[in-house]
Amino acid sequence: MAEIIFASARTGWQLVGASAPSPRAPKATVAPDLAIADAARLTLATGVAAMKQHQAAAIAGDIEALHQMRVGTRRLRASVQLFAGVIHGSRMRIYKRDLPWLGQAAGSVRDCDVMEALLRDCGHHLEPALATALEPLAEVISAKRDAEHARFVEQLRTPRYTQMCARLADPLLRRALPATDAGCNAPAMIAPIARSVRKAGKRIARNAPPALFHRLRVRIKRLRYALEMLIEMGGKRSRKALMRLEQMQELLGVHQDTVTATAWLRDYALSVEGVAPGTLMAVGATIQMLTDRRQQLATRAYRQWRKIVHSGVISDALEEIATAAERRLEVVREAQAEAERQARAAFEPAVGDAPVEDASSDPGDAAATQVEEPNPSPTRADMTAEGAAEATNPPAVSTAGVADSSTAAPAEAESEADSELPAVPHHGEN
Repeated sequence: MAEIIFASARTGWQLVGASAPSPRAPKATVAPDLAIADAARLTLATGVAAMKQHQAAAIAGDIEALHQMRVGTRRLRASVQLFAGVIHGSRMRIYKRDLPWLGQAAGSVRDCDVMEALLRDCGHHLEPALATALEPLAEVISAKRDAEHARFVEQLRTPRYTQMCARLADPLLRRALPATDAGCNAPAMIAPIARSVRKAGKRIARNAPPALFHRLRVRIKRLRYALEMLIEMGGKRSRKALMRLEQMQELLGVHQDTVTATAWLRDYALSVEGVAPGTLMAVGATIQMLTDRRQQLATRAYRQWRKIVHSGVISDALEEIATAAERRLEVVREAQAEAERQARAAFEPAVGDAPVEDASSDPGDAAATQVEEPNPSPTRADMTAEGAAEATNPPAVSTAGVADSSTAAPAEAESEADSELPAVPHHGEN
């Protein structure tokens, strides 16, 4: 018979005695060279497949399989948040509504398993009489688990669950998407998740309410899952951050389990009628024990979080991802520039195809050939008027001795042009 035991504050609850533990589904990772739309589709589809891999065993009542389904819903929520800028807004609203709905159903069953193990662990530290008085609570928790499990199975068989899985496996994306791949967009994708972790961590203190510790745990969990999905963009610093975040998450998880168990015991003592006095005393002793343990765990969690902040492991991991993204962006830009050069070269005519001019031909002949149209023959009246103008305004003679080269060519051209015209006597000449 499988059962959950409390191993330590670091490792939390562990499953022992299972004859055939449920196999772990592969974690979704984002390939840096994929287009961001393809990366979003592949990540969500992989998350749905990993969650549904444990569905049959979870319906049969397997503790570990049910836990893995719950983890699958959390990873899907982290994937949705990581690709929030890619997924269409209408689908985002559906995912944010349906994934918590399924996670809460699986969490209710899981809480019963953890609570039973926690009470059993507390019984080892109580007096024998008080430990015996806690035995009726095990039956109540077992009945509650059966009811919650039946409700969870019913939800898995509803059209809402089927539609949710179908929409996750084939997500609706925005029309305007970045032109670069997922690796280049990784820093912008993970930055809001890391920012929410820092914001939640600023409110943590030794005597902070349990709700603040739980909020930090949820945010750390999402950041951890996001770093795991972007692990191909990271290196040593990302792996170090993952290790520290996982330790922090486990510690905060045990803290939250004590809070949940304490709240349930108080409701049981106040709402259930006909409870034996010995059982009430045992419940009170257990509540006191769990309260003391919670305060110790809160102090440890606060100190560990301060170490994470001062070490800067989160900032180092983000910087590592940003550096990898910059390198990828440079490669993409070089590839785009090379493609543009090749495209221009394809449209330009080849050098060998250009017509070759005869080297023996005189450039002057070519120019004369281009201007080969004969001028219309001037009339006699035009020539008479031109001769009269020359007689009235004779051409100026330069006294410099040597004509400038810039004016010599036009003068020679004019003289050549004049020589081609027939000589006509001007009126007024003797």
